[in-house]
Amino acid sequence: MDQERSNRIDEVASGGGGPSGPCANASARVDPVQPQKPRKRRTAVLRVRLTVTEREAIDAAAKKAGLGPCSFLRVVGVSAVGMKPSPPPRRKRPPSETDKSLAKFLGELGRIGANLNQCARRANSGFNLDPNTLEDIRNDLRQLRNAVVAYQEKS
Repeated sequence: MDQERSNRIDEVASGGGGPSGPCANASARVDPVQPQKPRKRRTAVLRVRLTVTEREAIDAAAKKAGLGPCSFLRVVGVSAVGMKPSPPPRRKRPPSETDKSLAKFLGELGRIGANLNQCARRANSGFNLDPNTLEDIRNDLRQLRNAVVAYQEKS
């Protein structure tokens, strides 16, 4: 995956398939990013003012490269002056629908497990369990099973 990201950065930085406008003439070639042994902290700040058109072009190029606009500009700029850029930080992606469904599923599974554990604890302590509670747990497990089967059929 890192090689794929590096290839996209190379393509965008060399002008291949990038947007037209101020970034289209970027002739800097971005080399594949290799992790440096002692990772240097980025503490220097550079503020840049852009027109709306320039900002949109940079955002589009950064998105195509799989980077944020600041990381993209740092990689392209450092490469343009002949230096090897440090690896860009990992971009946090919003969770996919599958990830959201899985999180919901695991939450439900945890809730059912907690209910089942409470019932088992009471049963082992000598208490009689309420049949309605057991039926609720059975229904929850049935719904969970149906959700898993439906998910498997989609895949």
